[in-house]
Amino acid sequence: MRAGGIPDRPADARTGSAVLAATDGMSAVERDKVFADELAQGNLPDFLRSFREIELTASGAAAQTAVVSVMPDYLAVGSDDDWIRFPLMCQAAQTLADAWGLQIPTTKVVDAAWQQAALQLTPSPLPAGPDMGSNAFIAKHQKLVEEQRGDAPHDLTSGQKKDVVVSNRLESHPGSVAIYGWHQPDGVPIQPLSTAHEKTYTDYSHGIRLVGGTVRVDGEDRPFADAVADPGLAALLSDEGPIATPHY
Repeated sequence: MRAGGIPDRPADARTGSAVLAATDGMSAVERDKVFADELAQGNLPDFLRSFREIELTASGAAAQTAVVSVMPDYLAVGSDDDWIRFPLMCQAAQTLADAWGLQIPTTKVVDAAWQQAALQLTPSPLPAGPDMGSNAFIAKHQKLVEEQRGDAPHDLTSGQKKDVVVSNRLESHPGSVAIYGWHQPDGVPIQPLSTAHEKTYTDYSHGIRLVGGTVRVDGEDRPFADAVADPGLAALLSDEGPIATPHY
């Protein structure tokens, strides 16, 4: 499934390594703006435009199944031959999602993406410290993930990053970012749902996996935001009950 709202990649777009090199030494806010601008112009690899469908179910819901389309990997800048996963700040991610008609996932969608992934990678944490958000850590983690991924095709892949998610906890922590995931081989995520970090926080370990703005509920298309806020349908998409404000 192609995501129609994402613009085509410009013919003169920079590679991922070029953008990473050009932003080395910038402040986190300056760097985030550069990467967000590159993505807004369509500078992302073509393989990210082919979303994969996953199915979610819930006992006791008014509907029995929901089908959601998800990016096969995390947002990255560059070409199919030279690209870098980048941990956008949550507000920049929301701006892109809005512009492209997409959605930031819930924890339940993240779990389903891991369960149904064609390729489940083993997390590769780096040592904690003050440089976790640096370009050097982002590049090093990219190398570790790609060494593990090897020559696998760009199908739905999970286990390589934590996710930025929407959550009811943001109602009581409006200045925070909600982070969840990084599933281990046994299915247990390294990161339980957390709003401990303020909304401008980023580090190498988290990423943005966008979700289709429409969900198919028992064969009928509905806006994701409406379905996840509906008390009769929310259990299909959320482990927290209805999410009235599923955005940043």
